[in-house]
Amino acid sequence: MADYLETYAARFDLSVRIGTHVDSITKIEDRFLVSVNDHSFEADNVVLATGGHPGSEPTRPGSLLDRLLTLPFWFFLSRVASVTNPVGRRMRPQMIKTTLPLVRVKPKDLDAAGVVRVPGTVAVRDGRPILEDGRVLDVRNVGWCTGYRSVFDWIEVDVLDQEGRPMHERGTTAEPGLYFVGLFFLSSLAPSLVGGVGRDASYIARHIAARPSTGSGRIGSGWGSPRALRHV
Repeated sequence: MADYLETYAARFDLSVRIGTHVDSITKIEDRFLVSVNDHSFEADNVVLATGGHPGSEPTRPGSLLDRLLTLPFWFFLSRVASVTNPVGRRMRPQMIKTTLPLVRVKPKDLDAAGVVRVPGTVAVRDGRPILEDGRVLDVRNVGWCTGYRSVFDWIEVDVLDQEGRPMHERGTTAEPGLYFVGLFFLSSLAPSLVGGVGRDASYIARHIAARPSTGSGRIGSGWGSPRALRHV
């Protein structure tokens, strides 16, 4: 995958800047201002290729079950669990709310392995976790496998709902030129995986191609060339 991304960037001569933290995205008149550390970019279009898939594959790669189920499972992800049909539209709100806990992990297997499940951790005292019920676990080692949640408060454009989640229709927002790709269940479950993201990316690319440009790109604080701006 890493080799493919490097080849892709070289093929289209993309100005990729790794290890770059975006501080904010704002709108100035009809253009977007992307603030990055002490620098800024201006752009007609911004694609937020962020987020991720909160679960994992339902079968072990390469196994007999994997070979038998890959095609029907992929059909389910891309065609059934999709906003293009009533089944997918009913599934989407609940899937986004609950994600996919314990995918490929059975509670009985955890019990057999001696795993003890406890309430959530709310604080830490002297390096020991404090649980919701007030107990402090006296353990020798702690592996903080807490997961993550998406935070979009750095997007200073009116495209978030009251809970801070992106409001969009298949990645397009009410703010022309601002798009999302890679969110869980963006249009179906398939684009949450690398093999299925192409459909949503193509859809967004067509929207961008249809939009008129407002002018040449500019970069503030003397960072890079205007050409790099078009790939923000």
